[in-house]
Amino acid sequence: MIPPPTVIPPPPSPGMANPAFDRLKGIGLMIMAVGMFVAMDSIAKILADTQPIPQLVWARYGFHLLWMLPLIPVFGLRRMVTTRVPVRQLARSALLITSTAFAYMAVHRLPLTQVYAVNFTAPLMVTIMSGPLLGEAIGRRRWFAVLLGLSGALVAVRPDPTNLDPGIVFAFTMALSFAVYQILTRQIAPYDGPLVGLFYSALFGFALSSLVVPFYWVPVDARTWVMMAMLGLFGALGHLALITALRLAPASLVSPFTYTQLLWATAVGFIIFGHLPDQLTLIGAAIVVAAGLYLAFGERLRLRRR
Repeated sequence: MIPPPTVIPPPPSPGMANPAFDRLKGIGLMIMAVGMFVAMDSIAKILADTQPIPQLVWARYGFHLLWMLPLIPVFGLRRMVTTRVPVRQLARSALLITSTAFAYMAVHRLPLTQVYAVNFTAPLMVTIMSGPLLGEAIGRRRWFAVLLGLSGALVAVRPDPTNLDPGIVFAFTMALSFAVYQILTRQIAPYDGPLVGLFYSALFGFALSSLVVPFYWVPVDARTWVMMAMLGLFGALGHLALITALRLAPASLVSPFTYTQLLWATAVGFIIFGHLPDQLTLIGAAIVVAAGLYLAFGERLRLRRR
């Protein structure tokens, strides 16, 4: 489960023929991207019944790397591997791997809509950490949005302190890992392009999981191999659609459309798993989305005033 990173590529050049149409394409690609991430997580949810989580993480990054190999002749290997901040790139990749592993553990135990309701608290956690780590002023209104969003996540999952489902802990750990990942992404954005981060995430994820997977490996039949290959395919295509969306349209415009992931999750959860979110899950998810949209549009207004 990989919501859009906060890397903001250069905006389209003024000479582009139809910037309004490019923005529409950017919105469409963002909706497609989050749909592909839902498809990836749904496959992981199915496979987690028979395959160990480390094996799924290995497949996700191994096949992601394999699907990226055709890009090397297009962009050049040097452009994809040259980084000015190697330590932070590796740390960022490690956080993404951690987020992926906890995401797969969470979707194995919880309905998709509940997991995504928690997942959308990651931007709120970024807001909390942006003060001490990025030196950004938060302010009372943003604090209110953060507390509102976190309370919405608790409404959606309704944790029982006396009998806490590990899936809820996995989901919040996933969101926290991804929040720190986003902070690092923002820190290294001035030094490395998004393609570098995408390649390092796949390469380091495959290398690290390859050290662990032999201890958990179970036999894989032909159908499972195909589904594991689809894990990497949907991950790679989702990130490619996401990067293209951010190149065609401003991040402040397309980012709110990441919340359509809840619609994808509801549809897929019902069709494949027979899960329909109950009223409290929908209310909690709506609160989280409202808080996230408030922060997104508030940031857009602040950028306009500069």
